[in-house]
Amino acid sequence: MEDKSKEAKKYELTIKKLRGILKSDNVSLPTKVPANELQTLVEELFKEENENNVKLLKEQLRELLKKHVQMESGIKEKEKELAKLKKEKQAEFVKASEELFNKISDIDSLTSQYGESLKSAMGEDTEEDIEVDAE
Repeated sequence: MEDKSKEAKKYELTIKKLRGILKSDNVSLPTKVPANELQTLVEELFKEENENNVKLLKEQLRELLKKHVQMESGIKEKEKELAKLKKEKQAEFVKASEELFNKISDIDSLTSQYGESLKSAMGEDTEEDIEVDAE
């Protein structure tokens, strides 16, 4: 087996010391901070991290809720635009339909007018008179 490099040994020692600090084990560190204060520092660090995470979570939740409100507002605005467009298109369709219906009505009345005109040109003959003359 290969011997561990000096860096690997230093790394392992550093990790052991860090674990000792986090677990409040007695660790031989050249420090002027008493062990109980070191534990308090670690507890404060974790407390601050948790508080920061809570603040971050609140901010992310706030942003998410704002995005939802904006989304809903945008959807409502687009729905209003769609409703307006629908009314406009329906009005255009009704107008086009009315124009067609008027043309159909004009054709019917024009046909009636032609028939009436021909009757009057023939001298007020009725259909019965026309049938008798045809025999």
